[in-house]
Amino acid sequence: MLELRRILFPVDMPDACRRFAPLVRSIACRTGAHLSLLNTLELPASYESNPVAFTSWVDVRGLGT
Repeated sequence: MLELRRILFPVDMPDACRRFAPLVRSIACRTGAHLSLLNTLELPASYESNPVAFTSWVDVRGLGT
């Protein structure tokens, strides 16, 4: 049997993610795997010319405290 230690689950496709989230959660719970959620974003075109202009990074670990 395959041993799962980590699961990386993308959450930037709302409809597909909502459908698969219960299954992914169930698998993580049954196997004891660490579940990491991945959300990506497209950087604005101006980012390459001025890296300081894009300053809305968020510390998601700090949001839960």
